Amino acid sequence: MGFFNKSFGKRETSNKVKAAELTNKAFHLVEQGEYDSAIELLKQAIKADSLCGDAYNELAFIYGKIGGDLDLAEEYAWRAVECDPQNPKFYNTINGIQLARVTRLKTRREIRKSMEQRLQTIQRSIDNNPSYPPAYLSKAVALALSGKPRDIWEAELKRAEQLYLELGISGAGLRVTPDQIKTIIARNYKQCLEVSSYWDSIPEG
Repeated sequence: MGFFNKSFGKRETSNKVKAAELTNKAFHLVEQGEYDSAIELLKQAIKADSLCGDAYNELAFIYGKIGGDLDLAEEYAWRAVECDPQNPKFYNTINGIQLARVTRLKTRREIRKSMEQRLQTIQRSIDNNPSYPPAYLSKAVALALSGKPRDIWEAELKRAEQLYLELGISGAGLRVTPDQIKTIIARNYKQCLEVSSYWDSIPEG
């Protein structure tokens, strides 16, 4: 029995390593725009390790951000959360998908209702992990899309920037330089301006 357990443990570890390697290769393919090949590798990763949350999360990104299939993207995003319920990165993916859904709404009333729910979700994420910068970025975008004044969502961006500088790492746990942090904040500031413009362009309803 002891030998069997050891053999099973080694095989399980080997599968996890294989899944991680396949997922990393898929990341690089996504960066090169080779999405079909990336999807194939990610599905192989999941076959090797059904609990590879990063593989599910990357599939959610591809189908949601690139393919525009939000239903399938959300399905994969929730599978990622099931693999690791404590990983805030996976919740951030779900929040991004929810934002994409909201921008398809037609009236301010519809957006307000949807954003109220989304902000509650984001706040729960912040309460669970107040040192996770991307949560504040998500909150800033949600506030901007809700038609809130610029100073309100700017405060959330400043909080995210402060945390990035204090921690020196990104939401994914990678080291980031001050210049990289400036780029992250600038990108999200631009996104906030864009969704604010979207808000201004739609009827009250």
